[in-house]
This record gives sequence, structure tokens and C-alpha cells, in this order.
Amino acid sequence: MHKKTILITGCTNGIGKELTYFLNQETYHILLIGRNKKLLTALKNELLEKNPNNQVDDYICDFTDLKEVEKTVSKIKEEHQIIDIIVHNAGALASKKGVVTNDKIPFTLAVNYYAPKIITEGLIENLLKSENPVIFHTTSLTVKNIHINDLEKINTYRRIKAYGTSKTCFYLYLEKLFYENNQLNVIMFDPRIVYTNAVKNMMPKGLKWLSFLSKIIARPATKVAYKANRVLKENENGFNHYKLEKKKAFELNLSNEHKTQIIQKLEEVKYL
Repeated sequence: MHKKTILITGCTNGIGKELTYFLNQETYHILLIGRNKKLLTALKNELLEKNPNNQVDDYICDFTDLKEVEKTVSKIKEEHQIIDIIVHNAGALASKKGVVTNDKIPFTLAVNYYAPKIITEGLIENLLKSENPVIFHTTSLTVKNIHINDLEKINTYRRIKAYGTSKTCFYLYLEKLFYENNQLNVIMFDPRIVYTNAVKNMMPKGLKWLSFLSKIIARPATKVAYKANRVLKENENGFNHYKLEKKKAFELNLSNEHKTQIIQKLEEVKYL
């Protein structure tokens, strides 16, 4: 029996970590990608201790360094001929408005668009060798219609708007990729509001003292990860959008021409 290989990013905390625990209960070869070596090693050891029959490999990678992402992808591509599932769970808000990487790329675009795009493009051949190739993306309720000019203005936006813009960009990329590869299945999973570090960090500095409210209104990461795992198991064919475990119709009100222009513009923004 073929042991499926599943790659997951953003796996050392929040939804990603909890989802990894659920995946480890099944028979998988799990590939972990994270930027914190200590947390990544601890997670790998914990998974192997709980399920010695699984294989677990870890890759340290900082999504703000796109050259490092490319090197990591090359290593994974060489070491794993077939990848059955890619779980794009990593995502981040900038610490403040206007943050850029060392390469002068807008932080939110680097982490939420360019890095996962590099991973997908670099491993697409390996993915399409699978009998049932799947891309699972933890999307966001902040995904909405955007204009091409948003890409140049993204560093002037408040953190949440910039985050939503970057997540919308990756949504458009995956939609385009799906229509170019009809054997590919894409799952867009909207977790709604989850009690994670990312959600706590969304609170404006002046309102940090209200962060306890997020625990009241947000769902526990474990419960959301349980639902994400259920969606992965069901794995309906096509390009599907879920709000938690419920399949929902979702479509951005953008023309195909506008979508194409945004994707093309993103390559220009990368090198601004």
C-alpha cells in the first residue's frame, strides 16, 4: 500500500500544529516546514514518539527569505519523487504597516503569496505524479475583491487589509493553477476566527488589553484542525471552498482579464 506523502507549512503552532497531530494518527510520510528549528525538532520527535510507524522529515525555512524557500523546495523535490498533498497553512500579518523583507518585498506578499507560490511551482511535477494530487490552503475570511492598484499600495494599508490582499492573491493563483491542471484538486479552507497567536496579534496595540475577548469569540485551534482533517479525508474533486467543514459557494467578483492582470502585476511588485 502506498504511504501518502503530505507536506505541511506553518506546523509549529495553531491550526497547523493541531492538524499535524491528526495527520499523524493516519499512515503518512509527513514533511514539516517551519522557521523555528527548536519547535520543528520538538514536533518531529513528538510525532515519531506517538506513531513510530510514520516517517517524518523536517525542513527549516524562513518565508521572508525567498532564496531560502527556493533552496528548500529544491531539496524536497530531490528527496521526494511523489508528493500527494500540500497543505499551505503558514500565514502571517506584518508587525506594523509598511514592513518589507531584506529583499524589499512587502512582508505580507512574501509570506502569504510568493513563498507558497514558490513551493507550489517547485513541487507541482512531484504533486501531479500522485494518483490524487491535492492542494489544501488555509484561506481567510478577509479574502475579497481587490484591484490591481492594491498591489502597489499594499504597504500603505493597515495590517489586516494588507493580509487580506495577500491571501486573495494566493487564492487567485491557486484558481488559475487548478484550471491549468484538471487532475488537481484544490481545497480552500476558511477557518473563520481561531484562537491562535496570529489572531491575538491582530489586536491594535492600544487594545491589547482586550485580547482576552478573542478567546471568547474565537474557536479553539484543535476543533478547527479536526474539521480541516475531515475535509481533507473527504477530498471532493475540483476547486472547493469550505467554511469550516461546510462546503460553500464562493466566487470573487472579478473578470478573468482582471485576475490575469493581478497575477502578472504580482511579478512586477516582487522586484520593486
